[in-house]
Amino acid sequence: MEIWSTSALDQPWRMTHEEIGAVADLLHAMHVAVGPHVPCNEEWHHRPVGVGVPVPWRVNLKLRVSTLAGFEGGTKIYVNTISPAALAARLLPELFRARSAGRIAPMDLGEECEIPRGVLACTRMR
Repeated sequence: MEIWSTSALDQPWRMTHEEIGAVADLLHAMHVAVGPHVPCNEEWHHRPVGVGVPVPWRVNLKLRVSTLAGFEGGTKIYVNTISPAALAARLLPELFRARSAGRIAPMDLGEECEIPRGVLACTRMR
């Protein structure tokens, strides 16, 4: 799954504490929903210094739930066996429970979310 910043800035060290905190809240919520028994890796991506093309800051949270076969081991190409719909069905109930219990920050979940068109367009590069 991916957590994207909607800040107009595309490098975390240039963002406000509130913008960084919002991404941290989302990432924490995803870890809570996944639970402690599923190993996962985080990959953080942002616009590299000196690159003039805007690239939104995002964090990939990769669940390690696959059983490796010869293909993955030999090529280092790993196949994701969870569909987006199955992942949502698995995580949304956990997110609602965690929010109700106060284990994650207050946030909109699932159908409560309104995503304006173009929200991921970085407009400011410094």
